[in-house]
Amino acid sequence: MTADTQNYSKPVPGTQPWLRDTGYPEILAPGGSPEGIKAAVHCGADAVYIGARGFSARRKAENFTDEQLIQAVNYCRLFGVKVYMAVNTSVFDSEFASLKDRIDEGLRLGVDAFIVQDFGVASLLKSTGIPLHASTQMAVHTPKGALLAKKLGFSRIIAARELTKQELAALCKCGIDVEVFVYGALCRSVSGCCYMSAMFGGRSANRGECASPCRTGELAMKDLSLLPHLRQLQEMGVVSFKIEGRLRSPEYTAGAVTACREALHREIPVLPGQTDGYFTGIRDVSGRREIAKNTDGIFGILKNIKNCPDFTETPKIAGISFHLTVKTGQPIRLAARVNGHRDSVNGHTDAECTGAVPEIAVNKPLTVEFARKQLSKLGGTVYTLTDLTADIEDGLCVSASALNELRRNVTEIFLNRTEDSRFRENFTGEFRYDTPSRENFTKNHETNIPYRLYLRKCPDTELFKDPRVEFIILPLAEICENKDVLRDFSGKLIIAPPAFICDERRVLEQLKHLKSCGFRHLQCTNPAYLLSSEFILHGDFRLNITNRHAITQLAALGVTDVTLSPEVKRAFTGQIPAGIVAYGRLPLMLMRNCPKNRVCKTCDRVLTDRTGRSCPLECEHGYTQLFNPDILY
Repeated sequence: MTADTQNYSKPVPGTQPWLRDTGYPEILAPGGSPEGIKAAVHCGADAVYIGARGFSARRKAENFTDEQLIQAVNYCRLFGVKVYMAVNTSVFDSEFASLKDRIDEGLRLGVDAFIVQDFGVASLLKSTGIPLHASTQMAVHTPKGALLAKKLGFSRIIAARELTKQELAALCKCGIDVEVFVYGALCRSVSGCCYMSAMFGGRSANRGECASPCRTGELAMKDLSLLPHLRQLQEMGVVSFKIEGRLRSPEYTAGAVTACREALHREIPVLPGQTDGYFTGIRDVSGRREIAKNTDGIFGILKNIKNCPDFTETPKIAGISFHLTVKTGQPIRLAARVNGHRDSVNGHTDAECTGAVPEIAVNKPLTVEFARKQLSKLGGTVYTLTDLTADIEDGLCVSASALNELRRNVTEIFLNRTEDSRFRENFTGEFRYDTPSRENFTKNHETNIPYRLYLRKCPDTELFKDPRVEFIILPLAEICENKDVLRDFSGKLIIAPPAFICDERRVLEQLKHLKSCGFRHLQCTNPAYLLSSEFILHGDFRLNITNRHAITQLAALGVTDVTLSPEVKRAFTGQIPAGIVAYGRLPLMLMRNCPKNRVCKTCDRVLTDRTGRSCPLECEHGYTQLFNPDILY
């Protein structure tokens, strides 16, 4: 017999969730476990994000073993789903060897992008040519911040979760892709600006170890749901709808992805325990996370949705045809053709494998019907048998196990081709890093290290004359209010602009005015200020500098010195001088809204934690800071 050539059509987009209509922003789902990946893929996600072991903002998630990572990327590739690898923590110098292993792993597999927080990691990854996404941990929330990300080589920014629709629309006009969190948990603090877990228990949120000490009392937050606003976000130009939840169940992922798909076509309500956050300008986000309390809660959204896929079953997305050849004295041969395979050429792709030499039949010779029964057992694969042709000599016997092995081997060929094609054929980059030589470090032989005073109110002018004080750092508003008094001391003053910028145009105008008055030094409290080349730039501790590569990157941007993250275990210097925070109350959180939700004049400006300690609150610049009850010394 001769094998017939047949053409098999792919399912029509829209009839299967994983082949939904094009023209929409991608739905980006959490991949915290192999089961979670399967749920995301089967329910229609266009991309998933997974964590690099040891360098992910969710270290407690079931970040993948080597074998699981290969299988996960391969599985996503089969369905045309992109994979982004999160290396979105701050990194210590001693960790770069381990980091290289994780990144090389992702590069070999050909993940579609890396999600990055650390300036040093970003600078090194840029040379590989891999797409980079700026993590929400970088707190990008203004056009200036977006332009900086673009300059640093990022192709996408993951916007801060505290933005209104007007602020998001402004980001979408900056010539860089914008990704927005649309569903899941909300943090009380702006991401990347929270040190509460690190200060209270030594578990850093910037290093993926947050112990969530803020999940109770006045700091508790509702879950985020922007599902009613997805079409509006699409019209703005948002390219990716991101779902939070790598620590949650596959059931949660399945429900959230399905709800996102449905919300693009019909109205999905915000449920009790959820909020649309800051999108509409309403800032009351406090409350209980009712939906998050059980894994099935998400399905409250889906009570009227009839097409939530069964993600426990592998969908059939391609037809496969077999031609079986059984000849005396020759190995049995199974040829296969698949149509609709992602890597098919001219509509189909072929594979072939051989098995043992058939034996002479004693009782039951091989028949086409018996062969069909064994070769159609394609459960657990994405294939369904659409045709079988055979060329079988009479009187020969082939066992069921031999046919099963042939079937497994030939389908494995298609899967391996999928994996091989995932490697970047044109990719020549390599992740390289060198431990900077100590001879290149700035050496400070002074026995009396100068002080910089970070004050919130204008001090007595006599303080500027103290020879031990190198600089005094004051808030932008305080300098604007007292500029005539402070003008004579401009050489020893550093402007500290708002760390979260509610009105970027106004802030830039104020800075321009102070520059014209002779003030030359600027504390970069947010990455957006790193583009202020008209000033002498100083890196603030909020940039979360924890390694020398980050210092080198900031030096290339024109920064003259940096203050290291208060989370570093040991002070160090680099290409430019580095200092530490040595005394005072560290800010634990930077919040877009006050957890007290009261008028400041009637507020006691104190928040009491679970142990009874009093944490000072300060509302200014349109945001609120929560300070440590203990004084760093």
